Amino acid sequence: MTNILQTQLLELQRAELRGKNKMMEEEQRQKELADEASAIITRVTENEKNKEVLAESLKHKKELVKQVQASKIRRSKENERLADKYREQEYEDKLRNIKIERQKLALQQEMLNFENNLTGRNLNVVPSVVD
Repeated sequence: MTNILQTQLLELQRAELRGKNKMMEEEQRQKELADEASAIITRVTENEKNKEVLAESLKHKKELVKQVQASKIRRSKENERLADKYREQEYEDKLRNIKIERQKLALQQEMLNFENNLTGRNLNVVPSVVD
């Protein structure tokens, strides 16, 4: 009978040990599931933060693009204005050179007429007056 009791005790101890092992395995499995869930939550949270950062970055980039385009338009208008001013200045310079040339020719004609009057040759040339 002692053998039977010892065998039953031994079986109970083995069953208790198997139960403890199963409980430890279940606790380990639950801990792994909790760690995995925590990692997923962390990744989702980081992804949301990254989306917000990217959205803000995109908004900032769009604003910079608008500023650059506005700056290009302003520079283009300024360049056009300066080109117009330069062309106008060139035109005025050419007009001034033409007036100076006319005045030179008029003075030369007057000098020629004066010389002709001094020498007695009158060619009846009327000097032109230039503004």
